Amino acid sequence: MPLSCFSSVLASFRGGAAAAAEDDAGEEGTAALLRRRLLVGEAAASSDREAAANLEEEVGALERALAVAVAERAAGEARRRDAEARADDGEARLLAAAEEKDARTSRSSCLRRRRRRRNASRSATSSCRFRPSTI
Repeated sequence: MPLSCFSSVLASFRGGAAAAAEDDAGEEGTAALLRRRLLVGEAAASSDREAAANLEEEVGALERALAVAVAERAAGEARRRDAEARADDGEARLLAAAEEKDARTSRSSCLRRRRRRRNASRSATSSCRFRPSTI
């Protein structure tokens, strides 16, 4: 019995060694699988970091473009306000010139009427005057 017992023990050791060898092979396979997963995860993280950097660069470019557009809009608004002010000033000067012309025309017309009246009254009095040389 001791011999059979010993052989059983050896068999169990052999079986245990085989199981241990299988476990070692399984652990190596698991380690390889975990390494592959780690590499895939690192590649994905690197890709995500690159995508984030690209997005940050694009956002920066868009912010700069927006700042330029806002500045151009403000400059355009300033030019529009300046043009409106010049148009208002020109309109005011045009109205003042028209009023001045109307005033001159009215004054000139009034002066012409006065001259006509004066000339008419002079000619009327000159024909009515007594001329001593003709008597």
